[in-house]
Amino acid sequence: MSPTALRRAVGLSALLIVLSLALGYVHVGGTFAIWDGETTNAGSAFAAGWVGPATSIGTPAPSGYGASLTWTPGTDGPVTGQELDSVDGGTGASASCGTYGLAATMSSATTSSYTASGTSAANGHWWCYRLVSTSATAWTASATFAPVRVGLIPTAVAFANGATATSGTIDAGDTITIAFNQNVTTVSGSNVCVFSGASGAGAILIGDTTCSSAATDAYTIGRLTGLTIGGSGSQSLTATISAAGTQVSVAVTQTGPTVSGTSTFTASTGITSSTGSAAACTAANCLVTATGGF
Repeated sequence: MSPTALRRAVGLSALLIVLSLALGYVHVGGTFAIWDGETTNAGSAFAAGWVGPATSIGTPAPSGYGASLTWTPGTDGPVTGQELDSVDGGTGASASCGTYGLAATMSSATTSSYTASGTSAANGHWWCYRLVSTSATAWTASATFAPVRVGLIPTAVAFANGATATSGTIDAGDTITIAFNQNVTTVSGSNVCVFSGASGAGAILIGDTTCSSAATDAYTIGRLTGLTIGGSGSQSLTATISAAGTQVSVAVTQTGPTVSGTSTFTASTGITSSTGSAAACTAANCLVTATGGF
């Protein structure tokens, strides 16, 4: 090998060694070291644009056709704003949260609560929410709330036999208690109409003022179907009906026929939530099976 070629080979080898050391340093001490500082030591001066998600995510509470949400804003890194995303989770037995979309922009980076609104189309649906912390750069961090069923939904209906009443017969002292997922407004009605035989095939209409047809009568509280009711025709029984918090209470004050079997409750749309004025959901996924007996 000539002296010139030898010098070139030595020089090339030296250059390759320097480049290898430089690249090794960047790989170990540069990019990955900075990434480690951003993820492991998010509050340090090396965090650059990293932001932290909101914490203490509260369980959403249904409010009208929307929900009331609470959280503790993220503080790690330069959080400059917050956004609320949402998506309809459907009407199944559990939520099916798909692609989120922007629902609202919070007024500041320190906002810690918000009441999301909704429409009657969402009545009885699961709804999914997430809170996104934003920054002046492209960095964001999100925290997801537990899905919540929005709208006014009956959650339980219970029959109870009065202490001095006859078992198996709806009469004075018997009660019907209806629970909802949120507080309700004042209700109206002072009677319970019981239909038997061909006139109603075992139906009770709470707050039915005409007591003429189980199929077409209007009612202010709700309708129970699928019962076995003694006698024939219909009978209007006096009752005391009131609302407090999430419950509607019906206390029968007059003797009626025998009642047995399992029934399905459909609420009246005349019952509304005290916040947001949502009408009671009457869709198939909002029907409730009554428990207990008279």
